[in-house]
Parts: sequence; C-alpha cells; structure tokens
Amino acid sequence: MSKKKFDLLDSYLSRTYTKSGFDLRYNIKNAEKLKEFRQNQTLYDYLNYDAHGGINLDAQHLVTDSLRWKGRAVDEIPLDPVQYAYLDSISNFCKTNKISLIFVQSPFRAGYYSKLNDDQKAYLNNHVKKVDSIISTNNQHYINTLESEWPDELFVDYSHLNATGAKKFTSQFLEEIHSNAGAIKN
Repeated sequence: MSKKKFDLLDSYLSRTYTKSGFDLRYNIKNAEKLKEFRQNQTLYDYLNYDAHGGINLDAQHLVTDSLRWKGRAVDEIPLDPVQYAYLDSISNFCKTNKISLIFVQSPFRAGYYSKLNDDQKAYLNNHVKKVDSIISTNNQHYINTLESEWPDELFVDYSHLNATGAKKFTSQFLEEIHSNAGAIKN
C-alpha cells in the first residue's frame, strides 16, 4: 500500500470513529503475526477477556513477544486531542457532581524508560503537562508514576504490569491516596 493511500485511509478512519488503540500501520505490517496471535493461546497477545471482562494476569503459560517487550517508540503514538477533550469532560463532570477524580498514570518498565532519548522524554513530559493541566484546573488529583523506577520483572511487556506488578502498583497509588486524603477531598 502506498504512503499516500495509507494516509488517506488513516485520515478517513480518524474522522469516522475513534481509532485509539488501533494502529493501522502496525496491523497491516504484522497481519500474518496477528493471525497467529488469534490462533495460538500461548502467546501474550492472545490474552482474551473472560466472561466478566477481565484478563488473567497470572497466566503462566503465556510467552511474551520480544517486540512487545522492546516496545514502540513513545513519539510514534500521537497525543490525541480527542482523548484530552474526553478527559476534560470527565473532569468537569466530576467537579460539577462533587466527585473526587483521581487520575493515575501507569508506568513503563525501567529497562524501557531508561532507553528513551531526551526528545522522547520531552514528548512524555508534554503528555504529563496536558493531563496535569486538565486535572489541576478542576482541583483534582493526578498520580504520575511514569518517572518512578519499576523493575522489569514486574512487567509482561514494556508497559503492562504482571500480577505481582499490578498488586504493587495498586498498593502504591492507594497509599498515596490515603496519605493525601485531605487534599483529595477538597
């Protein structure tokens, strides 16, 4: 597929529905691999939802894919204005309805984060500033764990925590919520 045709298709998809989480280039480039993912239940990418909408993070039979472990370059993923607008609407709704919104930014594994160059870290910092601006405008709470050290053994790939990591992550942000309870309620 030519670059021009791809850009037209990508532009069309962007206008017709939110394509967040859907990467057309990745899906076309990896079509054969994606077919294998759907058929091979030992690959990490096979993680299907159970009847309750959850995923078994403790699935010991899964083999992590090396591409997922390495991760994509953060600056390849556009900062989507639609998502920030949606966060802003949630924040406004919560403020209007006297709901204490706490936004928690999940981390990357240390081995991935440490290899980001200055431009990529600036790109992430831009995201953090946008989120912080939206959340702080409505006097809500933002817990940012992006720059924290999260050991690789707590992850199943560059950005998704395993069961042990998920428990530690939950404990950390719950501890922060409890220690800042007065500030969060106001």
